[in-house]
Amino acid sequence: MYCRRGVLIAFFVVVFSLSVFALNDGGVSLSANSYYESVNSRFVFAVSNSDSDAIGDITLVVPGSPVSYSVLTGSLTEPDNYVTSFVNDALGSPKDLRWAAVLGGVDDAVQYFRFNATAALVDSDEELVWVAKLLDNDGDLTQIEINFTVFNDDTAPVISEVYPASGDYVREGTSDQLVRINVTDPETGIKSATFDYYLCDTSNVSQKDLDCVGESCTTVIDLSSFEDSDEICFEYEVSNNALETVTYTGRITIDGLAPWVELHSPEDDALLGAQHFFIFTPHDNLADTLYCELLVDDVSVSAGYFENDVAANFSTVGLSEGEHQWSISCEDGVGFVNSTEQRTVTLDLTAPEVSGLSPANASILAQGDFIYVNVTDNYELRNVSIVLEGNSSLIVNTLGEGVFALDTSSLGEGTFSFGVVASDAAGNSLSHVYVYVIDLTAPSLEIVSPADGVETDHHVQFVVNVTDNYDSVLDCELFVDGVSVKEISLASGVLSEFSETLDLGNRTWFLRCEDDVGNSDDSDDFSLMAVDLSGPTIVITALDLVTRDGDVDFEATITDISGVDSDSVEGIVYDADNTSYLVDFVHDSGDVYTGTLTLSSAVLLGEYVLELSADDTLGNSAVEDELFEVTYNYDIDFSFADDDVTKGASVSLTGTVYYDNGSDVPEDSVQLTLPGDDEVVDLVDGEFTHSFNAPTSVGDYDVVASVSAENELTYSHSDSF
Repeated sequence: MYCRRGVLIAFFVVVFSLSVFALNDGGVSLSANSYYESVNSRFVFAVSNSDSDAIGDITLVVPGSPVSYSVLTGSLTEPDNYVTSFVNDALGSPKDLRWAAVLGGVDDAVQYFRFNATAALVDSDEELVWVAKLLDNDGDLTQIEINFTVFNDDTAPVISEVYPASGDYVREGTSDQLVRINVTDPETGIKSATFDYYLCDTSNVSQKDLDCVGESCTTVIDLSSFEDSDEICFEYEVSNNALETVTYTGRITIDGLAPWVELHSPEDDALLGAQHFFIFTPHDNLADTLYCELLVDDVSVSAGYFENDVAANFSTVGLSEGEHQWSISCEDGVGFVNSTEQRTVTLDLTAPEVSGLSPANASILAQGDFIYVNVTDNYELRNVSIVLEGNSSLIVNTLGEGVFALDTSSLGEGTFSFGVVASDAAGNSLSHVYVYVIDLTAPSLEIVSPADGVETDHHVQFVVNVTDNYDSVLDCELFVDGVSVKEISLASGVLSEFSETLDLGNRTWFLRCEDDVGNSDDSDDFSLMAVDLSGPTIVITALDLVTRDGDVDFEATITDISGVDSDSVEGIVYDADNTSYLVDFVHDSGDVYTGTLTLSSAVLLGEYVLELSADDTLGNSAVEDELFEVTYNYDIDFSFADDDVTKGASVSLTGTVYYDNGSDVPEDSVQLTLPGDDEVVDLVDGEFTHSFNAPTSVGDYDVVASVSAENELTYSHSDSF
């Protein structure tokens, strides 16, 4: 079997013997990595023998006419126990191959012999025969013919890429222009390649041989003698080893002029918006397209390919707000670059804004209120207008550029709206609608109690229901005998209660309420008889935390319009077990009453309540409660070994710390504040001791012993020496 176009062919040889007395069981095969003409192929010659009689002398007869193979003499390899030699032809040149075993030979095995050989050129596929002569060590000779085909390569190489290609441009003055052609020839491979070039209107041809490595053939040529716009004709010619040839012709143009760029807009110092463009036209003497960049502050921010002599643009999208320097740079196909002058542009990406609006959008207004609108821009306003609803009677007063005062005096009750439309010099725009409400309706007042003409306690409880069409909270005033005595905020649509203390006697009163825009209404006038039906007002001064094993002092302010019966003031204290303790209260001064309760160290700890009662001179009673907390006390004591000591001498003290009931405290240390120093000393079973040096100056000195307890109180005791 065989293949064309570079597919490897494996041959199994036809084997027959020409020796009648061939006794060895030899066999051969011959394969190569290419079967094409003119190709230097690597051959593998395999000799096998299934007989124990070794084959020691092997000759491979190389075919001659009609096709000859040239064997590369240095390419023969052999096993270690063989010596290689050539059998010369009639002209004395090496031709046939011989391998002679030094010892033994091919014996019950397969042995491989390798060499390189090149087939001659053929005009068509040619059949030929190799002959193998196998001589064993007993003198028996076997000849085996190996049929072989040499393929004719009648196809030229295939071009895949050329550089430069026809129509390309080369920069003027180039002395090292790379020339490259990529070709493939899978049958016989590339033999040679040349590059011819000349000025197209002349016949003075220059030729360069290309170096071919693999599928790429290259060289470098000098084009520095040619000038701008010269056209150079060229031809590639590539041959394979079978001498089949392919050509590629074309022309290149010398480019000696850089491109130039014409700027159209914006002008220098222009103001642009977010949707504007930098417009320019690139020009070149030869190139069809140019690669251009937008440079902003000397940094390329956008780029692309643009047609020669055709207006193009870059967008301002993506650029930051503010002042920038910009220019356009364009490059032609041979690397010539040219840039425009720099221009200054200011990018305004911010739309105008309503920077002032008073009152705020969606506000409720009184008829005649003004709405003030102030429209500003970070650079330059261009157009500002107030857009009214169809037949709106809102009056627009222009106070200045972008400043308006809108007069609502002609508007009736209800919702109205207007629009603000503005644009700046960069084209940024603003459009917004604002909605307001004109409120002409006063609140509605319903008096639930007290009823007109009623006799009631002078601590009067008022119950009313006020409503408004817009406001949720109304500002109200209570007038008594024509004088405002109370200001109160009342929720709209909700039954509300509030109280006020009135002087005794006949009183007239009414309620006035006003909404946020000044609409107000008064209730009907009512009368009542204020009498004293309630007991005194008792306000007890709060006690947060008191300690037992001592006195607790209470103070209360008791008032009544009819006077307080001082003898009726009485206090009772209840502990957590509801045990009661009577407290005598006495009139101190003015409306103040005081009382004292002595607590022993045995009382319960925890929450106590003082219940204080009093009558007025009419016999009306009142009771008020006040909670307070009772906690433990610490008894701290210490004494000096000697109250009088000399300067710098040692001072010793001993002391004790116990609960107020004599039990041990949980703390294990005492803080001592000494002259010029602080010390923490151990507390063991309620006792502590400490020694220190007395000051070096004569005088009286204090020592303080203190303990911070778990109830967050700090207990202390001081003494002096």
